[in-house]
Amino acid sequence: MQRSAGVAAVAIAVLIGSILLLGLGALAAGLALVMPQIPRPDGTPAASIAALMLVGSLVYILPGIWGVVSGIGLWRLKNWARVSTIVLAVLAGFGGAMALLIAFVFLALPLPSSEGLDPVAAARALAIARGVIFALSVVLLGIAIWWGVILTRPAVVRQFTGDAEGKGTATGLPLSISVVAVLMLIGAPLAFVSILMRTPVPLFTTILTGWAAVAYAIGLAGILTYCGWGLLHRKPEARLLSIAYFVVALVSSGVFFLAPGHEARLTALTAAQHALLPFVSTSASSPAVPAHLQMVFGLVGGLVGAVVPLYFLVTRRAAFRPPSDPIWPDAPG
Repeated sequence: MQRSAGVAAVAIAVLIGSILLLGLGALAAGLALVMPQIPRPDGTPAASIAALMLVGSLVYILPGIWGVVSGIGLWRLKNWARVSTIVLAVLAGFGGAMALLIAFVFLALPLPSSEGLDPVAAARALAIARGVIFALSVVLLGIAIWWGVILTRPAVVRQFTGDAEGKGTATGLPLSISVVAVLMLIGAPLAFVSILMRTPVPLFTTILTGWAAVAYAIGLAGILTYCGWGLLHRKPEARLLSIAYFVVALVSSGVFFLAPGHEARLTALTAAQHALLPFVSTSASSPAVPAHLQMVFGLVGGLVGAVVPLYFLVTRRAAFRPPSDPIWPDAPG
């Protein structure tokens, strides 16, 4: 079947955006390689910053590779590429929503005060920052809506699956479950990145550090990998474990940020992050992100990241029943 103009446009946009991401990643990696050769006046080890930049370059390089592969697959009308691009759209939408939240938060931020700081210049810089973040949120949300609407239209789905009704995926698995599964599989390697960074992990009323955080990350990576694989293969036990995982994640986030003593926990979390990257902020007592903003972003991110997958996992139960079961027929696409 011949690709439509809308699919071709999305494929080209995915390829162009991915190539730009690869360019940014290559630039960040190049700067990381030359960083150790530049002496630091404050005595901060340049190798530490270089290592952080090298890991940070993967934030651009890996999605760039993913996007290039997905764009080529879209052009060739591969259904896995359609699902993959929808996952990218979901991530773009989440990033755009968070950026929009940051832009509104910036409206309430007071001007930074310092003896050598020009108030007019500070106000101008803050206004520019607000405008840039707002523009970024609009672009990301626009991409999410554009790709999501185009790639889920029945006429477009038929181009990829050959499904006469233009519903679901080629395997009969609901698209929403496919997206949740892919996102969980993406989360598994991110857990291993946290091992390399030795990042502290907030869990209920505690903060895991050191080997406890490493053990938690290894267990989390295993759970996410099994759940993602199991969901794609329509395993009922994987669905139940996924529901349990998101429920625990939701409760843990709510307890950490809302239970009594949350201010002390946020202070301890900030101190642990400062100990990990002492050159990022000047003081653990005056972090780059205020405690109340950490609470807002943590709650919003935890709520959206858990409630939305839970909704689909609960309501798409029929997709995990045998096709021959007269009570639980195949789930619609």
